[in-house]
Amino acid sequence: MLNVQAVSVMYHGRKVGTLSVGSGTNCQFEYDKSWLADGFSISPLKLPLKAGLFTADYSPFNGNFGVFEDSLPGGYGEYLLRKMLKKLGVDFRQFSPVQWLSIIGSSGMGALCYVPETKLPANTDALSLDEIQQMALDVLSEKTDDNAEALYFKSGNSGGVRPKCLFTDADGQWLVKFRHTYDPKNMGEIEYQYNKVARQCGIDVPDFKLIGGKYFATRRFDIESGVRLHVATASALLNEPITPPKMDYHSLLQLTATLRSRLRQWNSSSVGWHSTFAPKIWMITPEISVSFVARGVGRLPQPTI
Repeated sequence: MLNVQAVSVMYHGRKVGTLSVGSGTNCQFEYDKSWLADGFSISPLKLPLKAGLFTADYSPFNGNFGVFEDSLPGGYGEYLLRKMLKKLGVDFRQFSPVQWLSIIGSSGMGALCYVPETKLPANTDALSLDEIQQMALDVLSEKTDDNAEALYFKSGNSGGVRPKCLFTDADGQWLVKFRHTYDPKNMGEIEYQYNKVARQCGIDVPDFKLIGGKYFATRRFDIESGVRLHVATASALLNEPITPPKMDYHSLLQLTATLRSRLRQWNSSSVGWHSTFAPKIWMITPEISVSFVARGVGRLPQPTI
């Protein structure tokens, strides 16, 4: 495993800046000069678009910046990745955030990618949704780790408690959710019905469907017309952890107002930006997790901007 000390942060093939391991365990980031000329701030509150070296606080993301922490898998994806590394004999206990991001490379959600990329042995076998569901139940119940690699590469480094996989069909690109060991067998249908009710109530939810009568699929919010979008959670932008939950609607409304205020400044100097290169506006994504939570399991989803 490469001992990576720095990665280039990329956006659609263009270098945004360099993220490196600073003194101690805290990461440092600096925008690339060409990006400063006509790029945009990837995290307005913590990484404003200006020259100079930024140093991350150790807390709450173990020395990482929130916007890059968003690229790392959480919950289910992290569980699989750690199992996979353990099987490969890799001691990841002292990994820096930079080393983790090098493993993620271009496979994370959103538009940010990281090079050099530390390649892991990939399992590209075609699997049916039924096979993925059973494999996930077996791994989560600790019956076997045999299929952790296959499940990890299908997951797209997604977070959350429940198993997931990326899925593409003639209708577009989807995130398919599977039931956990503690979920009822008709969990997909339950989530499908919850999303129907949410839409009827006027809540903005992505397109969704039920595949095979049992697997809930939601359209990926980080891709538009085939182009990966830069997204950031409120947790990342505010530099607040999601556990224990500390954010409230007051904080989220303040964040929204701040982004809208800065947006007016960005628009005044954004002439010539191409829509596939830099965002013209910050928008709140649709609600991506509307479902029943059994016996208080799991936690509330974080709003994503």
